[in-house]
Amino acid sequence: FVLHYGSRPDNYEITYIMHNQQPWAKRSDRPCLVTYNPIQKIDESKVVKRTWFQHVVHDVFHTVVLLNAFPFLQGKRRTWYCGAHTTVNSQEHCFISGLTVARQLGAEYPFAGNKEAAEWFNFYGRLMHGPMFRAAET
Repeated sequence: FVLHYGSRPDNYEITYIMHNQQPWAKRSDRPCLVTYNPIQKIDESKVVKRTWFQHVVHDVFHTVVLLNAFPFLQGKRRTWYCGAHTTVNSQEHCFISGLTVARQLGAEYPFAGNKEAAEWFNFYGRLMHGPMFRAAET
């Protein structure tokens, strides 16, 4: 659940269920919910732990400057970047960013035969790696 409020893009409340991917969630016999920026007070008796951090917020600087810098940074000093901060900050884009880096390192494109998927893969690959991206066949 995501609820935006106010005019800033980082003014939102989001709550989601932590899946069993997290080791600490496996020890619980109840669903573990994580909430960022709660608008309403959370019942303290149900809080396991509180942690403060700042979530990535894509603003004009990120979109105009940082995204355009990644093609010049990729592969320098044998360092490759992937993750939400390299694209538009979603789990799906995080995944595809990892695939594009794997492709640059020599891996085959894993979804051969799916033209639309290959076109999107190539779009994000060029966004992240520039014209030297090893595009998948469409």
